[in-house]
Amino acid sequence: MAEENQVAEQQQTPSEPVETTTVDWRNDLPEDLREDPSLKTIQDVPGLAKSYIHSQKMIGKDKIVLPNEHATKQDWDDVFNKLGRPASAEEYKIEGEASDLINNFKPVAHDLGLNNNQVQKLVEFYNGVQEQASNDQVIDAEAHKAEAEANLRKEFGRAFPHKISSAMRLAQTVFTKDQLDNTKLADGSTLGNNVDLIKGFAKLADQLGEDRPLPNPQENIMTPDAAREKIASFMEPGSPYWNKSHPNHLKAIDDVLKLREIANDTE
Repeated sequence: MAEENQVAEQQQTPSEPVETTTVDWRNDLPEDLREDPSLKTIQDVPGLAKSYIHSQKMIGKDKIVLPNEHATKQDWDDVFNKLGRPASAEEYKIEGEASDLINNFKPVAHDLGLNNNQVQKLVEFYNGVQEQASNDQVIDAEAHKAEAEANLRKEFGRAFPHKISSAMRLAQTVFTKDQLDNTKLADGSTLGNNVDLIKGFAKLADQLGEDRPLPNPQENIMTPDAAREKIASFMEPGSPYWNKSHPNHLKAIDDVLKLREIANDTE
C-alpha cells in the first residue's frame, strides 16, 4: 500500500522544465568569417544554403554597379550604355513626326543617358501636346469668328453682307490674306475677325464712297442706325410725311415703313 502511495506521489509531481539553448550556427566558422557583415541576415544553415544557390544562379549575368558621388562621366556613360543608350545621338530611331526641334533634342537625350524607347515616348508625348494645342487654336479661332459675326450682324442688320464685303476689300489693300487669317491680337481674335477692326474698315469704306449716291432703302444695305437717321429726316416737321396733300406723302410713308424694317432687323 505504501508503495502504491509513493508511485501516486511521483506521478503527481510536475516534471522540471527543460531548458533549450539556441546554438548560433556561426560559432563553427573561423572568427574572420563569423563576423562578416554579409552573414548577419542569415539565421541558419538552410538560409545560408539558399543564399549560396541564389548567388550561383546570378554568376554570369550582366550586372550594373551604380556609381557613387565620386563617379566620373565615363562611369555614368558605362551605366547608360548598359541600359540601352545608343552609341551616338544620330542612332536614335524615332517613329512619327521628326521636326527640327526633335532632331535638336537627340544630343540632349544622349547626354542624359536616355535609351531609344524613352526618347520615343517623349517624342510621342510632345507630338500629342502639339496636336492638342493646334486643335485648341482652331476651336478658339472658330469661336472668335462666330462671336464677331454675331456682333456685326446685330449692328449692321441687313447691311451686313455689303458692309463686310466693303470692309474686307479695303482691308485686303492693307493686309495680306495670310495676315488677316493668322495674325493674332491680344484678345485672341485675328485681324480678319476682330469686330473693332472690321467696323473701322467698314466706316472708312463708307467715307471713301461718300461721293456716290446714297443707297435706296429698297436695296436693304443700310445699317439699322443709318435707317433710324433717315427715318428722323423723313419725319421732320413740315416734311411730306406729315402733309397729306403733298404729292410725295404716300411715298414718304412707304419709305419710312421700309426703313423701320431695316432699323428693327438685326438678323
